[in-house]
Amino acid sequence: MDTKKILIVFLVLLILFGTIIRLVSLNKDITGEESDFIRPAMALQKTGSPAYYLSEQQPNFMGLLHPPMYISLLSLVFNKSIGEFSARIINILFSILTALLIFMFCANFIENKNKKIIGLIAISLFLINYFIFSSSIILDIDVLSMFF
Repeated sequence: MDTKKILIVFLVLLILFGTIIRLVSLNKDITGEESDFIRPAMALQKTGSPAYYLSEQQPNFMGLLHPPMYISLLSLVFNKSIGEFSARIINILFSILTALLIFMFCANFIENKNKKIIGLIAISLFLINYFIFSSSIILDIDVLSMFF
């Protein structure tokens, strides 16, 4: 095998690793501030409004802390299934879609004969980056914002 084929195989393996590690991490417990997205999404799914009542510990708190687009997507997913797996799938899907956009950008706008390899390098670095990985498995609006 020549060096180019070895590089392509290595990059594809990195991309698969980045994707598989995300899929394995789907079924983690909801913790901390992640519930700030779950509660309004469940309220939107059940009542049609993302406003929710927290508890008697904070009787004056009722409302929405984040922009509604992500919460609306969560609510749509919760129409099919409510759980950690279904809640995290949105971020993983949008991180993979962002990786595809990066590849398409490289393949279409780079003026180089190796533009597809450059695209593979870019998305492999993107998918194995720790910060992108952690953002794609934590319930937060960051990955959705990154995509758009």
